Amino acid sequence: MPAKPSFDAQRALRLAHETFDIEARALLGLKARQGESFVHAVQAMLQGAGRVVVMGMGKSGHVGRKIAATLASTGTPAMFVHPAEASHGDLGMVTDRDVVLAISNSGEVDEIAAILPALKRLGVRLIAMTGRVESTLAQHADIVLNSAVDQEACPMNLAPTASTTAQMALGDALAVALLDARGFREEDFARSHPGGALGRKLLTHVRDLMRTGDALPSVAPETGFTDMMREMGSKGLGATAVTDPQGHVLGIFTDGDLRRCIEQGTDLRGLSAGEVMFKKPRSVRPDALAVDAARAPDYWFPRNCPRVLAWTTPTSSPADTKTIIGPGCGSRVHAVEYSWLERIRTVRLYAYRLPANVFEPLIEPQPIEPISKPEPHAHVATVPVRPLAPPEPVGDLLALHEQAGIQLRALPELSGFWAAVTASSLGWSGIRLRNAAIWDPAIPR
Repeated sequence: MPAKPSFDAQRALRLAHETFDIEARALLGLKARQGESFVHAVQAMLQGAGRVVVMGMGKSGHVGRKIAATLASTGTPAMFVHPAEASHGDLGMVTDRDVVLAISNSGEVDEIAAILPALKRLGVRLIAMTGRVESTLAQHADIVLNSAVDQEACPMNLAPTASTTAQMALGDALAVALLDARGFREEDFARSHPGGALGRKLLTHVRDLMRTGDALPSVAPETGFTDMMREMGSKGLGATAVTDPQGHVLGIFTDGDLRRCIEQGTDLRGLSAGEVMFKKPRSVRPDALAVDAARAPDYWFPRNCPRVLAWTTPTSSPADTKTIIGPGCGSRVHAVEYSWLERIRTVRLYAYRLPANVFEPLIEPQPIEPISKPEPHAHVATVPVRPLAPPEPVGDLLALHEQAGIQLRALPELSGFWAAVTASSLGWSGIRLRNAAIWDPAIPR
């Protein structure tokens, strides 16, 4: 009967440190053992017309499953076949076009040894990853990868620990060498990761976001300033186009323009839309795609949801970060009204994932010299772009915030928070603030 467990905190910590040291030495030793055989293994996998079939028993089998998954997700078709099942029919999955990677620290596993003759009859190339280069597995292999370690981290030197770490690292090294040789790119990675973190890189067609018809704020050049502000307020967009009688855009006036005019001390009461508009604004085609990956969280909301976003920058002061973001609360906060929480929880949003290399930064034109260097608020493509996959559900917006480490803060009203962040050293953005249900009229938005 096993002895009653006893716990010594200092001993546990010492063993943890020893484990890290032993496994670190194992990886450095692994590095020194790789040479021409590693190169030949990569070449064999590149030249194979079929799949890389990974095999292993026990802990080596668990490592093998991970290696097969990593290879498959980085451009090298791969699968795992259990050696014991291979002896009972699953060997039929292996063809003469495949390359077999067999993993065994001892190189003497019965289940693998039993199928070695059949593999040789198939004519497949066999790569052995083993800690014993004189073993049965190594002798039957075309290429041998030495994964030997001097010592297991297990105090009894029995449980596979350092040896499985070495196998895992060697598998990662093969995958990295292969993806580099194949010219594997981010968009290739995206095709095999529709539900992963890469799927957060939400890029949307401009036509999916833009307003048209009566929903678009639009005024004539001679429209007075007060009437122009009424048009902006009634459409809840925070901007208006200034157009000629044929509907051609002559200019644009935004909430940002209003703030800049006020900061300059401009008397706006007697001015017309044509006098204060920014002329010839940069335009984007409806089939362009906007919103770069870094700004994707800005759009994890129903379209008309008013929100205030604040985040730390290299120039943000510790005091502002502590006061607005909060101690221990990450580096970003999204504030919404309580009334929007249910819609945020239940809305279904969809997004396309697109290749990043055709997009260029878009910086909003500034009618006056900006106080600081403007940053791109989106990336756009001006050439046709084919989505990497059909539109996919964005997922649970609350869960996305949690996974990204972003605070989602619900407030009775947003104007007080807006006043605080715009006066701070934090980065900030306000979206759809005209739609806020409650707003202090003394605070510009």
